[in-house]
Amino acid sequence: MFAEVSEVAFDADGNLYVFDGTSGLLGGGSLRVLAFDADGGFLREFGSSGGGPGDFHRPNGFAVLPDGTVVVSDIGYRAFQLLDGSGGPSGPSP
Repeated sequence: MFAEVSEVAFDADGNLYVFDGTSGLLGGGSLRVLAFDADGGFLREFGSSGGGPGDFHRPNGFAVLPDGTVVVSDIGYRAFQLLDGSGGPSGPSP
């Protein structure tokens, strides 16, 4: 089920976020996020390599905020991506 778990994090509700990637996070590898509830049940998976919303170019760091917002540092885009619990962009719509 996992390729290469780099780190894990929890939100305030006890949900577990697994940051699973392929080798080369600094050199073009890919990263996906898998979320599990406090009982270990699978909730969802999001993220992939690409150029669209919620895609990663060269992810190199992450954090999970207490509300479940996932923050991914992506040096390929020179930006931080904020993703809500479903993996979509977080924040107000334009």
